[in-house]
Amino acid sequence: MLNSTDERIRERLDEIAKWLKLAYGESVRQRLAATLDTDVKKRAYEATDGVASTRDIGKLVGVDQKTISNWWNDWTSLSLVEPGTDRPDRPRKLISLAYFKMLPNPNPRGDKLAAPQNEESDESISISNESPA
Repeated sequence: MLNSTDERIRERLDEIAKWLKLAYGESVRQRLAATLDTDVKKRAYEATDGVASTRDIGKLVGVDQKTISNWWNDWTSLSLVEPGTDRPDRPRKLISLAYFKMLPNPNPRGDKLAAPQNEESDESISISNESPA
């Protein structure tokens, strides 16, 4: 159970998050849409979890690892990924494409990202891959 100070902090953080979404949400969505202009790039971005290697993701989406490395460099320069927690050389996405309802179409290869769930976006925004506490 949260004490009153923690509750006030949580309320303030929620308020800040709402203002940030209003101020920057559309800009982030546009940047993602312009950058992730194919379903292959979208699947690669969704798989960018800070753990998977360029080889793992390349194999998953059907491109070579150099292509993934180039995309990671592009996404890093656009601030769409951050260094992985355990492996800083393996970035992780800042936000799931599900938040903006931009998940890729089903993958004809039938791999594990083939049929993404149409997750409902909730009011909170998780910047990392973890759920907010």
